[in-house]
Amino acid sequence: MAATPDNLSSSMADLRVSAPFTLSGSDTSSVDEDAPLPFPEALPRADFLAQDFQPAAYLSALPHRHQTLEDLRSDLRDRSAAISSELLELVNSNYTAFLSLGSELRGGDDKVEDVKVSLLGFRRAVEEVKTKLLRRGAR
Repeated sequence: MAATPDNLSSSMADLRVSAPFTLSGSDTSSVDEDAPLPFPEALPRADFLAQDFQPAAYLSALPHRHQTLEDLRSDLRDRSAAISSELLELVNSNYTAFLSLGSELRGGDDKVEDVKVSLLGFRRAVEEVKTKLLRRGAR
């Protein structure tokens, strides 16, 4: 049977879409046509606090992280600015304690020098004991 405009229109009328196309596991009731594309969540701050943190290994191990290098740089710059801001707020909130810290550290050089002198005296005493032990062992 040849396709004619009448046949096509009746065939098209018979086609019914029962539901819009969705990916498996998605909910059609929450579809928002104007929603922005998904963007990865910010990297957790706690991840950066590990003693043996290796940036390259960390970034390559991130699962399902589809982000351009420029976006990652921007994210890290924002994080750096936020941390700098937190530091400034912390210093400002404890400003008097921060200023007194400098005066508390004065005189610290004298204490360090006292410890140095004590350590040098202890070192000499240890060397003397070593020498005496070596002399006794040689007899």
